[in-house]
Amino acid sequence: MKLAMLVNPFTDHNLALAAQAGVEEVVLPYPGPGLEPLRAARSKVEAAGMRLTVLERKIPHRRLVHRLPGWEEELAGFQALLRDMADAGLQVACYNWMPAEDWQRTTCTSPERGGSLATAFDLAEVDHNVTDADGSPDQQTPAAQLWETLTQFLDAVLPVAESCGVSLALHPDDPPLPVIRGQEQIIGSNAALRRVVELAPSPANGICY
Repeated sequence: MKLAMLVNPFTDHNLALAAQAGVEEVVLPYPGPGLEPLRAARSKVEAAGMRLTVLERKIPHRRLVHRLPGWEEELAGFQALLRDMADAGLQVACYNWMPAEDWQRTTCTSPERGGSLATAFDLAEVDHNVTDADGSPDQQTPAAQLWETLTQFLDAVLPVAESCGVSLALHPDDPPLPVIRGQEQIIGSNAALRRVVELAPSPANGICY
């Protein structure tokens, strides 16, 4: 296991704060397609005295999750991303299989110590105020089909990951609920993470805690 910090927004100021806090490895939100954004980000991180090793958040994959039109292009884009990451020296692609594309919160302004603000999730508020997730697709996808699309994804992506030396790390559903806003979720427990590892035994098939 390795520890790294997500720096978001990815700014020189936040990188300087991370370095002052003793961070050694940095997690980069998806910067867009192609090799040059990765190389530019790596240069910024190294200039701050750290290493850029992980990519996480907003990697386009929603069509893959739900098998929507255009999923083939997203698959090709993910495979190309792994190759570009290898060329730029990144080691881990942290992805998720959340039907709403990313984590969900009902507020980003929950008060904490010293007047700081934090995210929070209240199930009673979920139908009225959900932030950050890009929303559910027009159609809802049952859990059985989500397992099918995840298996197909791993079958297609893991050989590329193995060949270029980049590892995948699956992030659990966040929040880890079996159903949210009427849409089933499948990666909400240790048992589910174990099932993913056993679906495709590979040193490149990892998980993110």
